[in-house]
Amino acid sequence: MEKNSPTRSVERALEILECFLDEKELTLSQISDKTNLSPSTVHRIIATLQSKHFIERNPDTKKIILGYKLNQLASKLPTETYDELKRVSYSHILKLHERYNENVRVFVLDGEYKLCIAVVESTRSLRQIIKIGERHLLIRGAAGKVFLAYMDAKHRNDVIKDTRIDDSVFEKVIEKGYALSIGEREEGLVGIASPIMDSQGNLVAVLSLSGPSVRFVNEEMSDKINDTVKTALEISKGLGYKST
Repeated sequence: MEKNSPTRSVERALEILECFLDEKELTLSQISDKTNLSPSTVHRIIATLQSKHFIERNPDTKKIILGYKLNQLASKLPTETYDELKRVSYSHILKLHERYNENVRVFVLDGEYKLCIAVVESTRSLRQIIKIGERHLLIRGAAGKVFLAYMDAKHRNDVIKDTRIDDSVFEKVIEKGYALSIGEREEGLVGIASPIMDSQGNLVAVLSLSGPSVRFVNEEMSDKINDTVKTALEISKGLGYKST
């Protein structure tokens, strides 16, 4: 009875949804492998989730993607904790976006993930879309490097234990005041990230500027890095941080 109980069905559906925490789209067989559920069970549960619009099919690749109902739920998440951070950040991230017309985001730490709480998207057709409420693993991308750099050594080692990331990477992030990612989270994507500090000098968030390498890596690259660092510092000052 327990094996086929309604509770177990719910658990299986949640296990399937959790497969998308670090993947945008998956095949049925990939989900089956990740969850250790039979393809027939995965197919049955996905059909139910799809009927309720929690799961959809990418019309181009035919792979399985998250549905719009999850975005609607994410928009209802209690974010009062970040209201001050978003209020202080907004005008600054808007200016950074206006200069380069690339994606600008603010992330906060959420366990072993980075959680997007504010975003101004590029208006260009070629861009990567990350919506408010989305979470991504720390071990991929520039923003994750910043969070890991400021994390205590024991916690960081637990997060990166199954990777080949060297501690020298994090030393450079602290020294330079920013992290750079080229094709680490997604092929062809470049990201710059810089820390946002609070009045006590603690890391509270990370500012990210990102875009496709075909137009991101150019003669303005050093300006993009400098402006990202400067913008993160201005946000930090707005939160009461006093730079030395």
